[in-house]
Amino acid sequence: SFRFLDEDSAFKKIDEFVECEATDDSRDSWRARVARAAKFSHGARCIWRSLFRFSRLQDRFLYLVEKRMARNSAAIQFSILVVVGLVLVTLGGLAYSVVWVMDEEDPRDSLQVDRVAEGMWAAWTFMADGGTHADKFLTEQRLVSALISIAGIMYMGIVLAVIVDLVREKVDSMRTGSTTVFESGHTLIVNWTDKTIPVVEEICHANKSEGRGCVVVLAQEKIEYMEGDLNIQLPIPARFNTQVVLRTGSPAVISDLMKVSAHKAKSIVVLANSGSADEADSATLSTLLSLKGLGVRLSGHIVAELRDVDNEPLIKLVGGSDIDPLVSHDVLGRLMIMAVRQPGLAKVYESVLGFEGHEFYAREWPCIEGIAFGELQSRFPLAVPLGVKKRSGEVILNPHSTLVIGQGDQLLVLAEDDDTYSPQEPVDMPVSGGPSLPAPEAVFEKLLICGWRRDIRDILVNLDFCMKVGSEVHIMTHAIPVHERDQVLLEEGLDVASLRNIKLFHLQGNTSTRKRLEAMPIETFTSCMIFADQSYEEDPMHSDSHSLATLLLIRDIQERRYDSTDPDALVQPTPMICEILDSRTQRTIANHGNLSLASDFFQSNKIVAQILSMIAENRNVKHILGELTGISGSSMLVVPPSWYVKEDEEVSFYTVAKRAMARNSIVIGYQLRGSIERTVLNPPDKDRVRRWSHVDFALIAGHRSVRSVSGLDGILTLTDPEFLSELPETDEISTESHEREENAPFERIDEQRRSCASMPKAGPAAMKETESAPKAHELIDEGSCHKPRTSTPCKLYARSEAHLAGRPLALTPVKARPGAKGEGAMERFSTLVAAMPQDERQRLAEAISHLGQATKDGTIFFQREVC
Repeated sequence: SFRFLDEDSAFKKIDEFVECEATDDSRDSWRARVARAAKFSHGARCIWRSLFRFSRLQDRFLYLVEKRMARNSAAIQFSILVVVGLVLVTLGGLAYSVVWVMDEEDPRDSLQVDRVAEGMWAAWTFMADGGTHADKFLTEQRLVSALISIAGIMYMGIVLAVIVDLVREKVDSMRTGSTTVFESGHTLIVNWTDKTIPVVEEICHANKSEGRGCVVVLAQEKIEYMEGDLNIQLPIPARFNTQVVLRTGSPAVISDLMKVSAHKAKSIVVLANSGSADEADSATLSTLLSLKGLGVRLSGHIVAELRDVDNEPLIKLVGGSDIDPLVSHDVLGRLMIMAVRQPGLAKVYESVLGFEGHEFYAREWPCIEGIAFGELQSRFPLAVPLGVKKRSGEVILNPHSTLVIGQGDQLLVLAEDDDTYSPQEPVDMPVSGGPSLPAPEAVFEKLLICGWRRDIRDILVNLDFCMKVGSEVHIMTHAIPVHERDQVLLEEGLDVASLRNIKLFHLQGNTSTRKRLEAMPIETFTSCMIFADQSYEEDPMHSDSHSLATLLLIRDIQERRYDSTDPDALVQPTPMICEILDSRTQRTIANHGNLSLASDFFQSNKIVAQILSMIAENRNVKHILGELTGISGSSMLVVPPSWYVKEDEEVSFYTVAKRAMARNSIVIGYQLRGSIERTVLNPPDKDRVRRWSHVDFALIAGHRSVRSVSGLDGILTLTDPEFLSELPETDEISTESHEREENAPFERIDEQRRSCASMPKAGPAAMKETESAPKAHELIDEGSCHKPRTSTPCKLYARSEAHLAGRPLALTPVKARPGAKGEGAMERFSTLVAAMPQDERQRLAEAISHLGQATKDGTIFFQREVC
């Protein structure tokens, strides 16, 4: 109790505690004990203070060593080892020099030998090799040498441990991908998602013809996880000598981007993360900001995957001309809509997209300059001409057969490789009269949608554009309650009341439950779309299992309700399209013939990966894919042979292609009807005569006729004279879209009028007044039909970036038909032109003169962007 008290305080305490003691002897005894305790306490305190000061000095020394090691660990460790080794050798040498005795066999003069130096050398040999002291006979030498050998064993163990630790650290850093990638001209893929390995696979196929290549993947996952997944799904032999380099890091950190040489990559593919669309697009935006902030100019372009179409303008604003955004959900939705309404189209896209098989190529051929596009089919036996890329950069798919190839124009073809085709002497293509086209019928459609996607809004808008008036769309899912769906659609920007052509019906229930499906009139639906429900997006295998269960249940219910006793009840199976996420599920389906024939399967992750990889390899492909995957404009069709071949007629593929060209279409291949075989694109034996009754033709129909007019700052899009001549008298002209689109020649003009008349009207309120153009809204007629963000068959107009009074040229008919509501547009146009500068007015007059001659009757339509 008195250990840490001074002597006087201790005596006071003793007096208080021993008051009960009566004798002085006992009191003196206690005082003596306390005096001894106080002296011991004082000595202990002194020792403790010394130890504490030494401990503080030790902590300070360790801190300084740790701080130095944080800068350069290897150098500090080796420096400490050298110092400790020198200290041990010095102390051991001094100790052994005392007991050192010169050997009799030593030829040196004893007077010239330094005992200390000999002791040092002996100490080093004892430390480096503990067995060297075995020949010592003197007791004191053995004792000292044994101690030095023990210290040497411990020291060498520490040295070995440090070396092993440094080597392991280097090996682990190489294994974990912390070193800098010294590559150039490689493809950089950012983020590890379900689409990463499919993109790597497509890039490997693209590099197969070159014999080598390099793909670098930067993601936040551990490299062991990525390596294991990559080796399972894409073994080394399947990479075709393409080196795949994996690195762990954050795409939003500039140092990590520099570590993978992002500025030297020929293309950068930024994949969208899993989770919500807004979070994924925000992460993509952060990656783009980091790429733009590297401080050096990028050698290649950026292909960014987005999840929400509303975020595309922001991404374009940040990336500028270096970025090509792709809204994956939007593209997949459009493709599935077209595939379910045309059975067999999914297989065509599966064959067209990607690098496995035939691809798109553009090349300039001086020998075909001055030749019409319609004559090129017979000059390329190993390719299919698809369009022309003008010298100005403008891409025209499925142009008119009379379009002449000019100087500097590149021909777009579908071929196996860029070195497998070349123009040859024209082949004689005898063309006889083919069958007449069947008259199109207004078909009432009843579509069943199983599942709920986050982009269901855009899908419904596209369906409303494609389907006939009175068609029905039934949505069944358990992800969102029925009473909340209209509100969810409204929050996403779609008012159900604005749908003009389709009627929307909501059904509640799990689509993989038989009881729910049996309660529905399954046999009455004309088509069915099975989506990967958003409630299972985080687990692709679970989502695929749910989709397959729904597919098999629907097919089973349809077969059970089919009356086989009535021969007149024979009907074709309901067209179905089933979305698959995981590639392993697709391989399982491919191994089961009956399951493959049950529906067209749409592997969404692979489709997106193919499109991203194609754009990454060639930016020009985006214009082609954007056209072919769109709802309007040039699009792919799967048509029966009766369109171009008579019954029991034997003709060559050249003849079929020529007949299709006469109807403004391009046949690119064929597929066996009711088979799981891939679509045959660009057939090699085009001149072989055969029957075509058992196949369906894949073709590209519809085009955008685009002509550049000198003197204007943009492009004027004209209507063909033949199409204008067939246009019925109408006073409702669409002024909505960016460009005039000419649909396939199989559409009827009265159907175009009906589509236009069914759309909502946009009056002057649709145009926003600005100070620079206070009367801009007067340029739109009261009765002009308007439909935001969609395309209609009735659009006839031209677009120009020429400026009028500081604003883009944007007018309704310049020359209106008598009696039309737009008749006063000419006067309003003249008033506006009068305010233009003289040079701009002269340029506009020349352009109008050119347009009037091109369209024969001088009818010109201008359009103002109203969205």
